[in-house]
Amino acid sequence: MKPRPLSPAPLAGITACLASALAAHWGSLPAWVFATVAVSAGLRLLLAHRGRTAPPRGVRLIISLLAIALLYLQFRTFNGLSAGTALLALMAGLKLLETDTQRDLYVVTLLIYFVCVAALLQSDSFWLLAYLIGVCWLTTATLLRLTTTQPAPGWRPSLRYAGRLLAQALPLALVFWLLFPRFAAPLWQIPGSAQRAESGLSESMSPGEITELA
Repeated sequence: MKPRPLSPAPLAGITACLASALAAHWGSLPAWVFATVAVSAGLRLLLAHRGRTAPPRGVRLIISLLAIALLYLQFRTFNGLSAGTALLALMAGLKLLETDTQRDLYVVTLLIYFVCVAALLQSDSFWLLAYLIGVCWLTTATLLRLTTTQPAPGWRPSLRYAGRLLAQALPLALVFWLLFPRFAAPLWQIPGSAQRAESGLSESMSPGEITELA
């Protein structure tokens, strides 16, 4: 049975949330990754606006293979923080391209949350955290509008309910932050992080080491 075309409204909402999450990675991901996600999202929105479903499987397969090949040619691996984040962003964009059902929208929403978490692995800025909390708030409100029966509720009730859900989760997050044991090393090991060069002065020095460091 051929799937019923999705309306442009939910696709546009999810696309806006994905764009907001990817904005936190601006400058750390290659420009072609953003271009690929933008083209995929734009093509899917154009098809939805014309009342059509996702592109044929062959077209999606070609785009996916080209994107994965470019990723491997640039990073020479799929592991590591940079390559893994780029792969996650591509997965979100390509999943949006093939979105045909409500379940596909839920998968894209879950990927958006992971994209937000990936940004925190690269920076511990307070303002970045505040921005990503706002992105998660907007994404949760969009998800609530997708899971309710038609007609969908307005944005104000959805934002209020999403804010209430985040507020209820805040005490649990504070408990984990205060009581969860601290370790000298992270629970995960990002490949390549242990071999990263570090600069600085040791306790003992010999003539010529400053010049060698420079």
